[in-house]
Amino acid sequence: MATLIVEDNQYSIDDVMEKLEKMDALLYEINQRLTKKKEKPAPTHALTAFMDTYNSIFGTKRNGNAKTARQLNARLKEGYTLCGMGLAMVEARKEQRHIESKYKWLTPEFFTRPDKLDMYMPMEAKKEQKKFTTYDDLCKTEEQ
Repeated sequence: MATLIVEDNQYSIDDVMEKLEKMDALLYEINQRLTKKKEKPAPTHALTAFMDTYNSIFGTKRNGNAKTARQLNARLKEGYTLCGMGLAMVEARKEQRHIESKYKWLTPEFFTRPDKLDMYMPMEAKKEQKKFTTYDDLCKTEEQ
């Protein structure tokens, strides 16, 4: 039997190989856990409506991402409405600098930032802002 001597300790080559194989399997499992892709959350009704509005105004076929969904939900909780966001999109689309840049910077995420919504949202829409606690409250207001 072959042996390996390390700092006055003797190890059987078979034992060393067995331990290396176990370590390799453990490292492979750790790597699989670290690189495992997270599943995308299903889009919400609000995100779908927001993206439909955005795509119809800008003539694109974009999909919302997780960041847009998070920020949109935060704005809705703050009292912004989908209608008001749509009006902000229309107003921003009229600005000369955005026309010159071919709307490059007017992304869905852009319209989920509170400072941009306040900048482009007409005063009438700002007055109508209310706090919403559920999606149903939002839908009732949007239908009226």
